[in-house]
Amino acid sequence: MIARSSPAEAVVVVGAGPAGATAAWALASNGVRVQLLDRSVFPRNKPCGGGISMRVLPRFPHLARELGRISTHEISRLYLEGPAGTSTVIESDGPAALMIRRVEFDALLVSLAVEEGAELVPGVDVVHARQDARSVALVARDGRQFTAPIVIAADGVHSVVARRLGLNPGWPASSIALDMMEETPREQLRDIDPSTLWVSYGYEPGFGTRDSGFAGCSANPKSQIPNPAAVAGRSANPESQIPNPAAVAGRSANPESQIPNPAAVAGRSANPKSQIPNPAAEGYAYIFPKRDHVNIGVGYVLSYFRSEIADAPYELQRGFVDRLRERGIVVGDSVREHFTPYLIPVGGPLRHPGRGRVLIAGDAGGFVNGFTAEGIYYAMVSGELAARAVLATAAEPAKLLTAYRKACDDEIGCELRDSVSIQRYLFADRRRIARVIDGANREGALTRLILDFAIGRRSYRAVRRRILARAPLLTARLLVERAAGRARRRAGSTK
Repeated sequence: MIARSSPAEAVVVVGAGPAGATAAWALASNGVRVQLLDRSVFPRNKPCGGGISMRVLPRFPHLARELGRISTHEISRLYLEGPAGTSTVIESDGPAALMIRRVEFDALLVSLAVEEGAELVPGVDVVHARQDARSVALVARDGRQFTAPIVIAADGVHSVVARRLGLNPGWPASSIALDMMEETPREQLRDIDPSTLWVSYGYEPGFGTRDSGFAGCSANPKSQIPNPAAVAGRSANPESQIPNPAAVAGRSANPESQIPNPAAVAGRSANPKSQIPNPAAEGYAYIFPKRDHVNIGVGYVLSYFRSEIADAPYELQRGFVDRLRERGIVVGDSVREHFTPYLIPVGGPLRHPGRGRVLIAGDAGGFVNGFTAEGIYYAMVSGELAARAVLATAAEPAKLLTAYRKACDDEIGCELRDSVSIQRYLFADRRRIARVIDGANREGALTRLILDFAIGRRSYRAVRRRILARAPLLTARLLVERAAGRARRRAGSTK
């Protein structure tokens, strides 16, 4: 239950992306005066894949009523590919993902906040923040000053507010991803099948050159064009790297194959050499169809990109599009002017998502799924939870951070922590990615559970309990990875 008391002075929200705009909307719709600051004038472009799980609509019912104001595209089919060429197609019985353009979606969220009474103040680039026992003071680049009893900072991955208040000195390279994408009109570049979300996990561009192969495929362009048998998991060529039925099922027709045999799938190896970790590339690639555009991109954990990838970002992007075209997946060419690389925090939320009278939401607080890199949904949830905490503790601001942290942990904390553990677990050995893809084919009941979660029919905790009950070995491994992650964070904080 939200308390109906509210601060006497205006609450300031820094950043008008999904987190900030949702926070402003939630506050204003409850009668709180809000100033929503942003460095840009809306509508403005924002680099982003632009995919949101459909559970956003039952979570934010008011949004479903307003989506007709912008262009959207619903997806119910996922093509998932692994680094060894294994692949599967997963279909839901209803839309599972909502595809939007951020230039339109963000402007819609801002409009909804303004319509509820929030004051939008564009052109404010906050460069300094400080607070005392009674208020928070913000200074803009042009010298303007803003003072508020409470501030919600949703100013993005490079949050100035979080840095100035000592909450985040900067993301380590192992906890941030470099996403290199373009959002191009369909008349210039388009996917052949706009009904399908295409994702490659553990994506490999080759050894630093555009001609050295990609996604586990041969460097010979002709071998990258899939024939129907290969797409179905059957090889028309004995030497093809596309797995045959035995390989897809986890059994290798070739002793040298990296696809695990049943013993390996069960965590036991009939060959001692197969126990040696075979790390996957710490990256992904994707095609997100939109109504009038297509988003195509490649991403890597930044530490991996710096140490292992020789190509410049746009060379990677252009090479990826070239090879998609050679495989018959897209038509058209990459367009340099639409290329916009950006950073995504994928190491989990900040341990302290606020201090005193300041709360941190969205990318600024690390509220991003470490496995899928989805951030919009979690940004909106964290923004609304920040607003709820403000409303609930207006008479007792000393309880603000405790209320916010508990709300975030209760709703999204577990899944975000798990997402980081899953990301690191899968990247540690490419065979694990192959097993996940194989499992999607074999374990129909579990796949449906996950789809129900994406659509919003089931909670994460309910799905998690069912999955872990059926996979005790995975449970143990994720617990080990989570403990290792805590140790890494403690070691990092002492440096």
